[in-house]
Amino acid sequence: MRYAWFCLPVFLMIFTGSCSRSGKPSDGQSSPVIPERETIPECKAAYLEAGDRPVLVVNEDTLAFVRVRKGSFYMGTEFDMDNSAFIWETPRHRVELESDYYLCAVPVPQSVWLAVMRENPSAFSLDTRCPVENVSFNDCIRFIDKLNELTGVSFRLPTEAEWEFAANGGNSSRGYTYSGGEDLDDVAWYYNNSHGRTHPVGTKSPNELGLYDMAGNVWNWCSDNFSRYEGNIEPYSSTNKVVKGSGWCSTAKSCRATRRYSYGRNVKSDAIGFRLAI
Repeated sequence: MRYAWFCLPVFLMIFTGSCSRSGKPSDGQSSPVIPERETIPECKAAYLEAGDRPVLVVNEDTLAFVRVRKGSFYMGTEFDMDNSAFIWETPRHRVELESDYYLCAVPVPQSVWLAVMRENPSAFSLDTRCPVENVSFNDCIRFIDKLNELTGVSFRLPTEAEWEFAANGGNSSRGYTYSGGEDLDDVAWYYNNSHGRTHPVGTKSPNELGLYDMAGNVWNWCSDNFSRYEGNIEPYSSTNKVVKGSGWCSTAKSCRATRRYSYGRNVKSDAIGFRLAI
């Protein structure tokens, strides 16, 4: 089994957040499995409103969305609360989310990406129930634009604050260490149990809101440009995009909801995917 340099339990792993069997996040020069186009059914997509649990139907796939009600929470962490924290995860600060929003219960699976984009870029492509990965931020925006054309709905990526609030359980939070519980093996596919690959979405236990894979399996792109939190002792900002959530090759320390990294808009990794928001 091959592990990327930043999957290994050594010093280098501390400074990176996602993994790649090729050794590092790539610039997209991979060899995705692309079925013959004539064998891919025409994409039919519809968004069905159903109270707090609307669904997106794409061909034979049905993706449930969870309503996250507005609220406030403490985002980030402090060194005296978490000895594995990075400086860019501090200070802990209060954030107010002023509107309800919807978040897909699972990361976008390969089958849905394949239906919309008519190709599968994923490195782990033998099971299309697994999350799509090896997609850049810009790739995700192109997918969302096409999905919006098909459905007439304004899907988007979540903001970092929306993602972290939902990962913590929103207004129903029980204060768990990991999204969904204290037993990481119960809620996440990560370094200790993933066997070096992604797994079908939604196969671990959900969190308080009914969201799956908010820890482990694949990191999630967020819409925000990366910057240090206000009040950080070393201010910094960039045009890189935030990723949250941890992946199949992350250690337990990286599976906390407060963990955050950033990558350029064109970076791809077999441990980075995304989920939809409305």
